[in-house]
Amino acid sequence: DFATGGATNWRLYSGTEKISFIQLAGAPTKYVCQFASGASLVAMFTHVNSYNMTGADKDGIVVNAGEQYSVSIDAFKSSTLTTGTRIRVMAYFYKTDGTYNTAVTPITLTSSVTTAWATYAGSFTVPEGAVRCWLYVAMDSSPTAGNFYWTNLTCRPMIGDALIVDGGIRARHIGANEVTADKINVTNLEAVNA
Repeated sequence: DFATGGATNWRLYSGTEKISFIQLAGAPTKYVCQFASGASLVAMFTHVNSYNMTGADKDGIVVNAGEQYSVSIDAFKSSTLTTGTRIRVMAYFYKTDGTYNTAVTPITLTSSVTTAWATYAGSFTVPEGAVRCWLYVAMDSSPTAGNFYWTNLTCRPMIGDALIVDGGIRARHIGANEVTADKINVTNLEAVNA
């Protein structure tokens, strides 16, 4: 969420004059991001240094090739938002060789976005060679009227098609004999008093 009422730790990317942070009655968080119409593209990235900037190798979400992530966003549109406006949540990647690759799009909203708050979700798999990831929220197709509002952008790891939440893996989720001594590297094993 935008707890500070601004873009702290975010990179405003395009159509920045059309991005604002407002309080809205009934919103799921104190502040929400508003993308206003009137630009061909309004967009921003998670984190300060986006995937193609100096310092990208030290910013973003640390990822490994093949990992799966669940992405969600709470959003709604004004009833006047231009028909055909496309809203996307994308993931961009920085690679081990210092290059970056094209994005994947876990969420695309057009006419499916409603005029009441709703949660939209999707998922993606990290491509080969990627070591860092940034989420990117964009409104394009040159809307001439209306606004898009959003908050609570999340990105969480998955195993298979199951979302892993903090504290979500417990002893009851691990089958008998799945973790055995021959599968544990004990080279640096230490006893720790908790």
